[in-house]
Amino acid sequence: KFGTSYQLDEKQQTYLSIAVAHKEPSRGDFIDNAFSTIPKPEKLYNWEAGYRYLNTKTKIESNVYYMLYQDQLVLTGELNDVGATVRVNVPDSYRLGWETTFSHQFSNKWAISANTTLSRNKIQTFDEIIADYTVDFEKIIITHKNTDISFSPNLVGAIQLMYKPLENLETE
Repeated sequence: KFGTSYQLDEKQQTYLSIAVAHKEPSRGDFIDNAFSTIPKPEKLYNWEAGYRYLNTKTKIESNVYYMLYQDQLVLTGELNDVGATVRVNVPDSYRLGWETTFSHQFSNKWAISANTTLSRNKIQTFDEIIADYTVDFEKIIITHKNTDISFSPNLVGAIQLMYKPLENLETE
């Protein structure tokens, strides 16, 4: 990973980072696959740029990112012959997005925080092989192009209002 940051003033900072990561398949990726296909390690190339603002009561952080994957292991929604979920390698996929967080301390007792991520999570091209257990274990091949990555929503967010009635007690 390589990164750099620049302090604009005492409250503001910008940053940029570039990272490369590799992840080995899990044990389940080897044993749960219907066709005994040997899964490959994932490769990730990540670029990120962001901005931070911090004072005594308010914190804001916002960044954009682009994550380019080779052989990402993704859930297909398929279950194998014993009901385990199946993950398979997809040759080329990416995640492109914007994340932001905000928090503000109104008083010693009240605070608010919020976060959101807007993203595009796509598999560029992928030949899905489905095991049909109803017809002597046949293979069905479906080609996907520019399809969404499963379990990767385009919008995620949360908001919290916090109240601290006593010095050592906090409720959300």
